[in-house]
Amino acid sequence: MSKKYVNDPMGSYESTQEKHWQVIYLYQTMTASAVASITGYAPSTVRSYYNKYRAELPIAIIFFEKGETEAPARRKTVRHNERRVFYGNTEINWLNGTENKDDDGNEKAYLFRFYEDNADPVFSKIGTTAKTCIGRLKDEIRYYNNKANFNIQKVEICEIWDCGEMPAESYESFMRALLIRQYPNTWKKNDRFFGVTIPAEVFLDLCKQYAEM
Repeated sequence: MSKKYVNDPMGSYESTQEKHWQVIYLYQTMTASAVASITGYAPSTVRSYYNKYRAELPIAIIFFEKGETEAPARRKTVRHNERRVFYGNTEINWLNGTENKDDDGNEKAYLFRFYEDNADPVFSKIGTTAKTCIGRLKDEIRYYNNKANFNIQKVEICEIWDCGEMPAESYESFMRALLIRQYPNTWKKNDRFFGVTIPAEVFLDLCKQYAEM
């Protein structure tokens, strides 16, 4: 492999979690038999583990290529500067200090979660805007409640990423491709992932990964 790694994907690992990451990472570019010869698992086990744990592929990429050893999706989410406002009857929660990141005039990528009347989101949504995310969100709330037959009662503004000089759509396309593989059969048009709680940490890690390419 010509790519430089912090943790060798061809190496030997004791941690069960790290071995699962190794399987799903290698299986992207290798056959099940080739992965089996490296990991010691049977080819059928490789395929089974890939199907079971492939949602952790972005974490596996970060582990091997960036060297982090703590799974971002399993870290405790700390909600700094959380603030709640309302738009009509819809509650809007600014999480993780996002209110302070929402300036106008530069391109941004964002992660929102939309809820109806239960604890699980109807869908998580990635998107882009060159204006404010709160303005974009209000447009979406109006659309979903008035035209798309949803009853959105709460939205979380989970994270915002300043795309700098890069077109925000490039971040969106990169994340879409990986998240569709991470959460199979949940994606629908306009970058919505139904029944999925995309962690803010995963969103940020993917943005950082793209920014460093």
